[in-house]
Amino acid sequence: MLIVFWETTENSSLEKLNGLAFSILATLDGTSNILPTSFIVAPSPHPEDKDYCIENGVNYFPSNEHVVDLIQGDVGGILHELFVPVNKVEPILKKVERRHIEQMKKLTEKQASE
Repeated sequence: MLIVFWETTENSSLEKLNGLAFSILATLDGTSNILPTSFIVAPSPHPEDKDYCIENGVNYFPSNEHVVDLIQGDVGGILHELFVPVNKVEPILKKVERRHIEQMKKLTEKQASE
């Protein structure tokens, strides 16, 4: 339903994608007419992710392996409020490339020191 709505607008492709992303977040948050409920949105990392991230100096998500326990990483409810529309794709691609290069340098330096 969301895809059909945004496809039938007169907006540019980028505006349609931004609108669709926002609509999905609003649906997860429970502020959309699509579904009358919100969702718990929590990370589900691999058991080795935390140690790997610590070793490589990057942030990690908390584990939520015990579903019956209080979920530690719930970010649902405000996702659509945190949404920042993309105005241009090129700067984002450059940022991703720069981060990738930085991560590769860290891994290369770490391997060289071992």
